[in-house]
Order: sequence, then structure tokens, then C-alpha cells
Amino acid sequence: GGWRYSPTPTDADLSMTVMQLVALNSAHESGIQVPTATIDKAVKYVKSCQEEGSGGFKYMPGGGDVGFARSAAGVMSLIMTGQRSSKEAQRGLAFLKAYPDKKFEKGYPRFHYAHYYAIQAIYQSGETDFQKWYPKIAATVVSMQAADGSWNGEGGPAFATGMSILIIGVPYRFLPIYQR
Repeated sequence: GGWRYSPTPTDADLSMTVMQLVALNSAHESGIQVPTATIDKAVKYVKSCQEEGSGGFKYMPGGGDVGFARSAAGVMSLIMTGQRSSKEAQRGLAFLKAYPDKKFEKGYPRFHYAHYYAIQAIYQSGETDFQKWYPKIAATVVSMQAADGSWNGEGGPAFATGMSILIIGVPYRFLPIYQR
């Protein structure tokens, strides 16, 4: 039910699965038919990556540590597939909100990747959560901007700049995925 880096369906991970679900969600929103069975299998896979105790998500079922970036990807995967109210999505949101505020610091591991999914998940969880979260992440992202207008970070300036714009652009609702 998940995807991996190569086109051979021998294994999967949450990082690539969330990317495919973003693509499938965008396709569906633009009128392209996406098989329900594909989404159902993906949901099952994503849920299998959740750690029972913490509510956070692992990289693969039964493998890897629970982390902020993976949990943001897991929650957003569930929200995009219509699982917003599922116990897994709600437990994942609680994990994200309870995660220490070091997640907002410059240099946090996988900063842009993590916050690209986290800000969308928090936005989808409601206005109260979003109003607590957004000022913190927006202030950090803006403080990281270089004099030439770009950002740097994992993946280099092109990735970091694109992700920074997407992170701070959520409340403007330019993209369909940013609708509630």
C-alpha cells in the first residue's frame, strides 16, 4: 500500500508514500479518477507506521524511530486521504503538538521537509491550533531568509526556498490542499 524510491513494489516507506499521496490528492482535486483501492491500501500502510504508545509515526512499519518529520508526514497523509477524524490522525496531531519547541529552531533536522507537512496538518486541525503554531514557524522561517531573498537548508537553496514559501504561504490558501 505504500511507495518507495524505486518503481519496483518490494517495500515502502512513509517519506515516499506521503509524496505519492500529495500527487494523488492533487490529481483527484483536478478531476482525475484515483482508484479507491489505491487510497485504501495507502491508508492501511500509513496507519501501520504509527507507534502505538506515542502516536508518532515511524519511517516504516516496525522500523525506525518515531520522529517529528515522519509524524507530520503521517498525519498529513491521513488528512489528505479523508482520515482527518480517525484515531490515528488525532493521536498523530497530539504527538506533533506535544513535541518540544526545539522543532521551531533553525537547524532542526529536516526542518523544511518536516514543517512543510506539519504546518498543513496543524492548519487542518483547526484555527486555535494554527494560531498557536503559525507565528512561531513563520518567525523562524522569515529569520532564515538570506539577503538575496533565498533560503538555504537541506536540499540546497532551490528546495529550501520553495519549501519556505509553501510553509509561510499556508494561511493565504493559494493551493487547493490548503483549504479546510
